[in-house]
Amino acid sequence: SSGGTGKAQRERQALHLEIVTGLDSWEGMRGKFVSQRSLLKGVTGIEQSKELAEESTLALIDDISWQTALASSAVSASEEVRSAVRASRTAANAKAAASSAAMIAQQACEAGNFVNMDEARAAQTRSS
Repeated sequence: SSGGTGKAQRERQALHLEIVTGLDSWEGMRGKFVSQRSLLKGVTGIEQSKELAEESTLALIDDISWQTALASSAVSASEEVRSAVRASRTAANAKAAASSAAMIAQQACEAGNFVNMDEARAAQTRSS
């Protein structure tokens, strides 16, 4: 939309410049509408305004590009944080499950109700 606004401004300024230049070019009418000196000042002023508007448009485009890049970086950072939180939850759940399994194996080892020596060694290995 800023491109459309800039285009409309450029077209309007070009029209104004064309009108002022047209007034200056009418034979037999010079000096009757405006003096030549004020006409030249007007043309210069319009040209300066046109240049300033173009510079402002370019600055606006740069600012919008910078804001877009900043917003994109913020989105990427939030996605990375969300991913890290998920990984942390998964790790915490795995740790809790491993701790619970080790406790159960330790209790089974301490109870000592084994049918044979292999079963006892397996329980001891699970608890360590």
